[in-house]
Amino acid sequence: MMGPNAAVEYSPAPKSDPNFRRVKTLIRDSASTSRTLVCATTGMILLLPLLFWISSSNSSVALQEPSGATMVTFSTSSESEAEDRLMADGGVDNAGDSLSETAKLGRMRPAPEAEVGESAEQQEEGAGAEQDDRERKQEGGEDEAGGAKEESEGWSSRNGRGGRKAGPAEPEEEEQQQGVKEGKGEGDEGEDKGKEEGGRKSGGAEVVVVVRDSKEQVPDEKKETYMTLMGELVGQVAEVLPEAEKRENGQMVKHVRAALDRAEPLVEKWKGDRTWAGEEKVLGLIKLLEALRARAQEWKSTLSTLDRLKKKVDSLTKERNQLDLAAAKALPKALHCLNLRLAVAYGQDDEMKALTKAREKKQADKFKDPSLHHYALFSDNVLAVSVVINSTVQNTKEPEKHVFHVVTDEMNLPAMRTWFALHPPGKMALEIKAVEQYTFLNASYCPVLQQLQAAALKSYYFSQHESEGKAKTAVKFKNPKYLSMLNHLRFYLPQMYPTLDRVVFLDDDIVVQSDLSPLFTLPLHGNVNGAVFTCRDEDEFHRLHKYLNFSHPFVKEHFDSNGCGWAYGMNVFDLDAWRRLDLTEVYHKYQRMNENRTLWQLGTLPPGLMTFYNLTEPLDAHWHVLGLGYNKEVSVEDAQGAAVVHYNGNWKPWLDTALKSYRHFWTKYVAADDDIVSQCNIDLNS
Repeated sequence: MMGPNAAVEYSPAPKSDPNFRRVKTLIRDSASTSRTLVCATTGMILLLPLLFWISSSNSSVALQEPSGATMVTFSTSSESEAEDRLMADGGVDNAGDSLSETAKLGRMRPAPEAEVGESAEQQEEGAGAEQDDRERKQEGGEDEAGGAKEESEGWSSRNGRGGRKAGPAEPEEEEQQQGVKEGKGEGDEGEDKGKEEGGRKSGGAEVVVVVRDSKEQVPDEKKETYMTLMGELVGQVAEVLPEAEKRENGQMVKHVRAALDRAEPLVEKWKGDRTWAGEEKVLGLIKLLEALRARAQEWKSTLSTLDRLKKKVDSLTKERNQLDLAAAKALPKALHCLNLRLAVAYGQDDEMKALTKAREKKQADKFKDPSLHHYALFSDNVLAVSVVINSTVQNTKEPEKHVFHVVTDEMNLPAMRTWFALHPPGKMALEIKAVEQYTFLNASYCPVLQQLQAAALKSYYFSQHESEGKAKTAVKFKNPKYLSMLNHLRFYLPQMYPTLDRVVFLDDDIVVQSDLSPLFTLPLHGNVNGAVFTCRDEDEFHRLHKYLNFSHPFVKEHFDSNGCGWAYGMNVFDLDAWRRLDLTEVYHKYQRMNENRTLWQLGTLPPGLMTFYNLTEPLDAHWHVLGLGYNKEVSVEDAQGAAVVHYNGNWKPWLDTALKSYRHFWTKYVAADDDIVSQCNIDLNS
């Protein structure tokens, strides 16, 4: 056994020794392997900064060869980033979310095999060098940065194409690199960190190396694909323009026109210059058109949904109006009960009949006295008439100077007389007659009576099916009151009351809240009718063109379509002026002309507007506040301050459908203590 300081004598092995030959071979192979590893490591160290710079870039960078013959593009932009760039270059707001498959294929085009990448051997060698480099790092090998700095002084390409020597960066290349560095924002720090730790995860942008001659022509087959796609997109986008203009969508019109204006010259230009550089613009336009098409389709889908909802709302509104009309024209059970009980009482009580006739005989002189204040009221609704008369009596300072002329039909005459026999209007005179007692109102004298009896008119009022090509009848006109002569008596006031010179006409759905005596001395300045006008400032709803057919030559020639309408319900009529102008005959003329409903549809207001055209004196609005039977927007304060409130519309105050906020103006004048009212369970809750 040898000690630690023992001398060792070396003696070389003979060359003929087999072991010697094996060791020599191993050493030679090791040296060769070491040289290979050194070369691979050196190349890898050189490439690492370049690859790191490429992977951290978020845009395409072109490195021009000295000869300018090739273009190397490193594209790492994601679809969303490409879209963002497009928006910045003039795209549309809120564009589509992705490119079409054709556009994607065009952007990520492959390069010919001879022009891209390294050989399989070089790739294998590079992979080995990368593995070796990682092992040397773990063992504390040489510094990468220093090695990269030393080796970067001279390198050449191994792709067999002559390569390029290292040297100072060309100005163009420096500008591109500087632009990439400056373009990185604070938001890229987290992404860069992720790259350093292992590169992008799945779903990130790809790195595509494309080598393409910038002046090379795009193949005809690919060009045709682009042109076909662009033609389809232009057509689809152009289809939206008329609808957008019709709907007054200025933003959509602006974007569509801008895209179409941009498409046409670009397509024409590319037909003659189909280079790869021009292809980028074409692809950008395709993406713009696709995004605009997607937006237009979404807009049209929204419009379709809105149209369906509107039709549904219109259908429900029509149904509601029909139900309101049914309620308005049908006599409620409670009121029917009232009429029947009053009629039965009149027939059974001879004393009541005698009392009624005696009172009317006593007041007969007042019915013809022009010095008194006369009111005309035509209705078959007993309770409604009672409220009008009761409210007038209670708010009149001198009731003995006022006379009411009530006209009903023969069927309701007994009930009307019984009610006022039980509830006389105090000192006010009251005349109650049936329309049948005015014998001059016959078919030979009244054109409207001839028309009301015609089967064609009745069919027009009540038919459920409209003929094709004809305008539909508004629901509000399908009311039986338009078939009642009571509704047309207002045009015969001078004939009905030949001794009177002024009459205040009242509808049965009004309530009088103040003394109306001033109306009988109010100057009308030569006009025949005094009424409250219903149009306000720029309001178009109550203009004459809403009531009359201005496509008819006669109407167009004799009336102003923008003339202001006025309201029936509370009107002051100068009967002397009416007789001088023979306006009843003027009304007959218009009624004959409208036999086929070519001047107006139905109702009494349109012929009234024509008959008293330029003959109506405007009254102050406080005299007559309308809309309490349909308009929820009427101010309660305005209604409280009005001389007369009018429940025009379908929501009459005696119906369950009445607007609760206005009903109390009416119910306060109902004789709630009447036994028959209680027995018939008439609802008086406001």
